[in-house]
Amino acid sequence: MAATPAEYFAELPGKVNKDKIKGMNAIYQWDITGDNGGKWHVILKDDNLAIGQGAAATPNITLTLDAQNFMDLISGKLNGQM
Repeated sequence: MAATPAEYFAELPGKVNKDKIKGMNAIYQWDITGDNGGKWHVILKDDNLAIGQGAAATPNITLTLDAQNFMDLISGKLNGQM
């Protein structure tokens, strides 16, 4: 499991089930603050996934949280609905 947000985004393309993103067309912007923070965007289009570092020009949604909360969210320790 990734130890930092950067590691998570580097590993993400190999972990995505292409069947689950089929038909999606969205750009997710992640603004992660604090130690090990940064900005990444995830583009889902035409059944493909692309990861970029930095801000996306036209994201559909921007999520901002600190690095520890991000790591807790992806590990299941933090409920994303809360």
